[in-house]
Amino acid sequence: MSTEDLVRDALADLAPQVPAGDQALAGVRRAITRRRRRRAVARTGVAAVLLAAVATAGVVAVAGGNEPDETDVGTPTTTTTEPVEPGGRLQFGPVSLDLPDGWSEQFRVPDTGTDGTGESICIAPAAGESPESVDCAGLMLHRGYLPGAETSSYEERPGWSQATDVVPCPVGGVVDDVVVTGPQGVAPVQEEVRPVGGKDAEWTQWAAECSSGAGFTPEAWLFPDVRVLVVEVLDRDETEEILASFEFTDE
Repeated sequence: MSTEDLVRDALADLAPQVPAGDQALAGVRRAITRRRRRRAVARTGVAAVLLAAVATAGVVAVAGGNEPDETDVGTPTTTTTEPVEPGGRLQFGPVSLDLPDGWSEQFRVPDTGTDGTGESICIAPAAGESPESVDCAGLMLHRGYLPGAETSSYEERPGWSQATDVVPCPVGGVVDDVVVTGPQGVAPVQEEVRPVGGKDAEWTQWAAECSSGAGFTPEAWLFPDVRVLVVEVLDRDETEEILASFEFTDE
């Protein structure tokens, strides 16, 4: 085959193919995807064909028609990141911490708020070991934008829940039990500075009540200099252990 034939075939291969029959729509979508990939390498592909044609012609002329030896270009390698195992060490922005046995990262979501930045994660025991009435049955960690009561930021209005609707009661196990406004409302009942991980955390506690009369005491630890907030709704035995493992590093 001549060099002209090789170039013609390469250009023809780059042209979109029109599918036929009942699978036309799917074929068009696949063709569009293939064309997008091909456009990115079109010039390189044509140049490679021309170079290959010239090289082949030269080798045939010198070696009396024998094809050139193939060269092994190697196999590309990929790098994967292993997930944090239950009971392992977790990095979240400027803070790292130990996960207790049976605990893991349950979910991680962006938390844009009003300033366009932020991230939140939930660390908790495995599903089935906690009440289903709370979004995070362990600790919620926020960084960047720090959410407070209802739709406010934590700096504007400290709070343990951003809900603007009825919140199911996380304790007591009473059907249709919901959180109600107690005597203190959303105002904290205790505030003090506590050392955590070599930093001073602004600790806050609330007294929450349910329509059944059940009560619970959500807590929060604010690290203002690194913009990290930890919120606990349920009184977890592991919380003290987790906080004791906190280490802060520069991002």
